[in-house]
Amino acid sequence: MRVRVNSDRIYVVLTPMVTTKEITLESGKKVNIAIPEQHHERSRIGIIKQVGEEVTKYVPGDMVLLSTYAGVRIHLIDREIDGEPIDEDRHRIIRAEEIVATLLND
Repeated sequence: MRVRVNSDRIYVVLTPMVTTKEITLESGKKVNIAIPEQHHERSRIGIIKQVGEEVTKYVPGDMVLLSTYAGVRIHLIDREIDGEPIDEDRHRIIRAEEIVATLLND
């Protein structure tokens, strides 16, 4: 399945929110464990996959910062978009105004 967004929309895939903590086992070995996500009031990083024809400020591949509540979640059970399984928490259709900032790797 593929997505073609409407003229003023953006298809974005958010990066997973995985928090880890290093702990020391009784054996003395140090390991990292994953801590459950805490979504409340956190911002999210996303990678833009597609933009509508009226979107001029952003292009596919841009890394952006947005609210955890931004956009419409894509909820299509047992489907894939461009070969990637859909995760309703990560796959969103948003408006450009919902983007807080563009992140640059300097």
